[in-house]
Amino acid sequence: MEACRAAGVPCQVVPGISAGMAAAAAAGAPLTHRGLAQAVTFVTGHAASGGEPELDWAALARANQTVVVYMGLSTAPMIAARLMRAGRQGSTPVAVIEGASLDTERRLVTTLSGLAEAVQGLDGPAILIIGEVASLATSLQPAHPGEGRDPGQHPRLPSNDADALGTLAQLPVPTCPGSRPSPGRAERKSASRGARR
Repeated sequence: MEACRAAGVPCQVVPGISAGMAAAAAAGAPLTHRGLAQAVTFVTGHAASGGEPELDWAALARANQTVVVYMGLSTAPMIAARLMRAGRQGSTPVAVIEGASLDTERRLVTTLSGLAEAVQGLDGPAILIIGEVASLATSLQPAHPGEGRDPGQHPRLPSNDADALGTLAQLPVPTCPGSRPSPGRAERKSASRGARR
């Protein structure tokens, strides 16, 4: 954004869901699941210079918390080694989510001590979820070209807008006790016609 602004190009940020939170939710791993994690920390796997990030490894190694690492695929072996050296158990679960939400998405669940070997062969952008909640993540391999995924394995809205609207129309609308749904457009029109008579 700074480069766009410096060049006189108007731009703005449209708030959305963080990739780390979205990837975890899609994998079925709530980042602060009761009894497994009381905190979550988001970090980058790379320093601005491209080297090792300057992180508080001792704080990140504390138990009962989740660490989400952005851009940590190529530095995963170093991250695992630093966390274990700082006291995190090698048996700590780790979920690796490559290409989150894409048709080529891959998920694997491993441990901190097995992370370096597990990421070999992965090359896309990936999120690392480190901590006990990662054990709740489901594994997922990409569909073969031309084949769809089992919808129960990786639910998502249909790609066709009309199908998506049909799916959304079938979802129940939550209500609060004592509340009533606001009238729809047709009901408002009917009511205004009745008031004019």
